Amino acid sequence: MKHRVRAILQLLDSRQGYTTIERIAQATGAGVRTIHRDLERLERSLALRGVRIERRRGFGIRLIDPLPEEILRSQLGSGGDSGVDSDQRPLMILLYLAATGDWTKLSELALALFVSDSSISGDMTTLDEVLGGGVSIERQKGVGARLVGSELDIRFLFLACFPAVFPQYVLVSMQASDWNEAGSGSERLVDEMGLREQQPGILKAIARAEESLDLSFAPAYRSLLYGYLYLLNRRLAADHAVEILPAPIAPIPEPYHAAARAMLLGYALHGDVPEIETELLARILASCEVAVPLADRTSELVGDLAGPVNACLERTLAVLEEQERIWIHDDRIVLDFVRITAAAAIRRIELGIARWRSFVTIPYPDLEERSEAAILTVEFLQEFAPRFEGLSAADVRRELREIVFALSARIETLRRRRAGDVTVRILCYEGLGMSSYLDALVRELLPASAYVDATWDPQFARTSNSMQWDLVISTYPTGVTDVREVLIRSDQSPGEIRESIQTAIREVVRSDGRRNGSINQRDSVSEDQSGISIRTIMAVIRNFFILPRDETIPLLDQATNALDTGDCDRATLRADLERRESYGTLVFEDIGVRLVHCRTRGIPEPRAGVIRSLDESPTILVLAAPVTAPATETRVLSELVVALTETDGFARALTEAKRSSVRALLLAMYSHIIG
Repeated sequence: MKHRVRAILQLLDSRQGYTTIERIAQATGAGVRTIHRDLERLERSLALRGVRIERRRGFGIRLIDPLPEEILRSQLGSGGDSGVDSDQRPLMILLYLAATGDWTKLSELALALFVSDSSISGDMTTLDEVLGGGVSIERQKGVGARLVGSELDIRFLFLACFPAVFPQYVLVSMQASDWNEAGSGSERLVDEMGLREQQPGILKAIARAEESLDLSFAPAYRSLLYGYLYLLNRRLAADHAVEILPAPIAPIPEPYHAAARAMLLGYALHGDVPEIETELLARILASCEVAVPLADRTSELVGDLAGPVNACLERTLAVLEEQERIWIHDDRIVLDFVRITAAAAIRRIELGIARWRSFVTIPYPDLEERSEAAILTVEFLQEFAPRFEGLSAADVRRELREIVFALSARIETLRRRRAGDVTVRILCYEGLGMSSYLDALVRELLPASAYVDATWDPQFARTSNSMQWDLVISTYPTGVTDVREVLIRSDQSPGEIRESIQTAIREVVRSDGRRNGSINQRDSVSEDQSGISIRTIMAVIRNFFILPRDETIPLLDQATNALDTGDCDRATLRADLERRESYGTLVFEDIGVRLVHCRTRGIPEPRAGVIRSLDESPTILVLAAPVTAPATETRVLSELVVALTETDGFARALTEAKRSSVRALLLAMYSHIIG
């Protein structure tokens, strides 16, 4: 089928006017009915890529829009039985039925989706086979069809499907002046359902929630919230309200309740909203992933889930750090993101908002292949399986994939410490996990060095000078035309993503000269886009201690005494060291060094030192940093850990050298880093 679809595309692309179905059948060696089926599938797939097909009785078929070259090179139409594109219409029908909340005639659906009644009936049969979960389609001759099931099940089924049909960039494009009301199936459905007319109120409500929480939701979850507010309005108008909610495993933090109330005030719903609906909206908000972490509000938003989430994370990091010979604990941004994302995943699992299993393709590499996924899944199941009946490893991997890629991308970044040369811009709707994955992949594929910026910018095409970049990589059409761009499709395999980026990088590297001389316009930036604090360097060197192990007192008491120079909260520092140690200890066995470390409110600045054992036990490297310390300060401690495995003789010096020699070695090491 792949070759036949490509032949159809080439034939349509090569002709200016109409082409008959018979001519296409003759050219491809297929039957007329087969071509009709191929074109029906192809029409849906092309529509999602902004290419419309026009059918005209007596004339044939033609492309209204030019066919982008990358579509011909893609796998469009191949393996179509499992992707979003090939199964788009059944999802549309499901959304339509859920939004209507009552009987819907097949002819109404057929008109909305511009297909025949028999096609709608066939799609419903497909849905019958996969619905499950307490929701079914009831059909009655002469009356139509409707969804039957509990109100919660119907709403969550809608939420599981909506982002697949209407991703964030489609919702944003609805504001465009060139929106085609008679265009693709999804465009027609938007107007039939009234999604576009409700857009101003919905966007205002989402903005109020983000302002209340002081965060930005990941784009995929902005789409989910958009769909839920629309559905809530429709269901309440049809007298379908939620009557009972199960008790949550942990209370929903108050900021989410405040945000839910702010949303409902910003969106004019039909009549008074029952309090139970506000509670449900708060739970949905708490299950959404964020675009960027918020260090100052992390504990507040994680709430009572902080204990089990931290336990799971710390055990995972202990294994990863020892396995990879790296230190991740200094990256507060990544760890705060992981904590908030893990708490959201737990709440999604509890609510039952799962990604639609039969229609949504996953645009990430196979999680089974990543050790981070395996380790995190084991620890998550150990912590939460007793709380959720029937929780499987597959459920966990699906919900934690953003965490897996945030961690794995950080690991890849630490492996490749590169400065600026080729400039690459990454724009990704899917969230921090996918952005970080593409960031790590680019760094792996680039030559000696690169400057990579994966910061989310929804206004990139309109507000940025794209000429300052050698390469733009995006997961949605950005509209930039003056720079090399790679568009990552949702149906691409990991190998295809890698190949497309690698091809683009080769073209950038071998092009004659610099496109824009951007390397001369930009300062070299470290891989985490942060510098290193000279003040903190000098403080760490000044306070760096070397002590023999005192066997008469517990190790953590000795570490607390050594870190305290008279300005620490000793009880808090000791408790945080003990809490961190309870999750596991990082030991570099081949170099004989063990880490004892923590983030704590009990210390005013980053400090470090060594406790040397009197026997053959590992030397203890003690590290502590304030909870609120920025990356410019904590990187000082990170460099100590990096030097253990990357600097010849450093571990031996910590074990054997005098304090003056170690301080001189530290000063030389940091001087080299900051140039």
